[in-house]
Amino acid sequence: MSSRLQAVLFFATVLFFVFSISLSIWELDWKDYAIINDVTVQSKNGDSYRVLRVDGRQAVRMKGRFESRAPLVLTDTGVHNFEIERTENGIVNASTVSADVQIGRRYRILDKDVSLTLVAEADH
Repeated sequence: MSSRLQAVLFFATVLFFVFSISLSIWELDWKDYAIINDVTVQSKNGDSYRVLRVDGRQAVRMKGRFESRAPLVLTDTGVHNFEIERTENGIVNASTVSADVQIGRRYRILDKDVSLTLVAEADH
């Protein structure tokens, strides 16, 4: 094998390892967030919900580089204001829900008597 080919193979191997290591460094660790499920939630009459903003900022969503992830909302512990878009019979309405969420827990949107609330997935 020529020295030029060896150098190219060595360089390609180094790049591969650097890229592999960087994936684990830059990927979000979802255990450090409260997770809001607004993707798979629908009410009994077919309404759908989507979190647009958390405390006035665009919602941060889960994403994976090599495996598919539902784009669930990620946020930190504490009381937050969630701006939620509700689509009901083709009509879009927005409302704000205030909720206290904890890291490591999953929440979903629940429609309670016309108003929306967030509940921990194990609590409903």
